[in-house]
Amino acid sequence: MFLGSHSSNVIEQYRGIDRFTEDELAGWVKGMEELQAWLKKQGIMFYIFVAPNKHSIYSEFLPETVGKPILTGLIRQRLSVTVN
Repeated sequence: MFLGSHSSNVIEQYRGIDRFTEDELAGWVKGMEELQAWLKKQGIMFYIFVAPNKHSIYSEFLPETVGKPILTGLIRQRLSVTVN
């Protein structure tokens, strides 16, 4: 079912109700910073691509009560400060 959220709380994540904790967010950022540093030493550019889920692609079909996505924005905001 499109609106199903049984397996990974996608609706709650999309709405920002089920957010990363500060520790989880810091862990994501730390891991990406470490990977970027290692790749840079190898002369390799580091790019991050976030694959959208169906709730992001077809958000016009979600009820208005679902709202707009914010979880990916939190990671993007944190990374834009630390990763160049």
